[in-house]
Amino acid sequence: MIYLACYLGSCLFAYLNFKTKKENRIVSSLFMAVAIFIPCFIAGIRDFHIGTDVNVYVKPVIESMRNSSTGLFTLLYNEIFVEETNGLFFTAMLYIFSRFKNGLFLALFTIEFLCLFPVYCTILKQKLSAGLKVISLFCYFCFFYHLSLNLMKQCIAVSIVFWGFDLLKKGKDKKFLFLILLTTLLIHKTAIIALLIYAVYILSVNKNEALINRYIKVKVSMEEKSERRKKNWCFFILIAASIFMIFNVRFILEILVHIKHSYIYQLSHMKSFELKYSNFLVMILLLLPVNILRRNKLKTDYEYRFYNFTLIFSTVLYQFVGVSPALYRLSLYLLIFVVLAVPDFIKLFRKDERILMSAYYMLIPAVNFVFEVIMNSYAEVYPYATMLG
Repeated sequence: MIYLACYLGSCLFAYLNFKTKKENRIVSSLFMAVAIFIPCFIAGIRDFHIGTDVNVYVKPVIESMRNSSTGLFTLLYNEIFVEETNGLFFTAMLYIFSRFKNGLFLALFTIEFLCLFPVYCTILKQKLSAGLKVISLFCYFCFFYHLSLNLMKQCIAVSIVFWGFDLLKKGKDKKFLFLILLTTLLIHKTAIIALLIYAVYILSVNKNEALINRYIKVKVSMEEKSERRKKNWCFFILIAASIFMIFNVRFILEILVHIKHSYIYQLSHMKSFELKYSNFLVMILLLLPVNILRRNKLKTDYEYRFYNFTLIFSTVLYQFVGVSPALYRLSLYLLIFVVLAVPDFIKLFRKDERILMSAYYMLIPAVNFVFEVIMNSYAEVYPYATMLG
């Protein structure tokens, strides 16, 4: 099976990358390049029927751009002022690749690179053993690789937000929020859901610790007072805008109800609601061992609380699939943290228990992949076919 060979091959070179000493940067970089190249190449040479969205906003767009005399500036102008179709970033990227003979391969390869590279870099920075980092990468493959073959724009947005989480951990809240806003405007509007990450993080961190770290030894000066006035004005404008939207919410909703691609339209046309039990089961199996056997650690360490809350919230959001098959996508911005949660959960156990727990935490993602991709035939991803025939 090509996916198994892809995952194992990439994980092998990733392990060599993680084990290589920092002094051997050339060798380490080579291993990293091969580890990332394998899944990107597989994504690039796939048949255009693998991932149904390829035929929606990649292949036909590249072909139309190739056969059209419309310039990039005009396309970007239409995206902003006329009708948004693929977003500014995707439109610019597909236009560039439409100029090449192998444009479809280059586009699909680059899309997968943009999905995987931010995640890989985030894993690389973690203070984990090489084995746990490989498990982290394996979780990405089992939960997200097949999604990235279909939900390409959104998976890029998810990866970028996930990569930016390090800003939040370092206390750079404004930069993290700006990254969310930029991703929302340029790549995919659902990235605004990533604000939940900020909210969950604040809830997870001990309030006393946050207050001490942020406000102790603050000297009040005239410049700070002036800055505070600016913030108060911004807050006032935000409140005024919110009040305006509240009083005009009916008008706003009436517009959205008639837009077939909006989530409001899907909610208003809901006929039934069914729970996604498989997702519940996967999350229960992931969270049960640490919540039962290492409950005290979850209470004292905010990072573990954050992972716990994030995966629970992702499960709740995933249940919107009962409203519309496409709405499960909202949960991906939280579900991606399974990549960091699993290796950290394994670290909670004693050394003599870690081999067993590692096997357990690798089995759950593998079962999830088999169920979603093979048994449920997600987005024609299985069986795999390539452009080479």
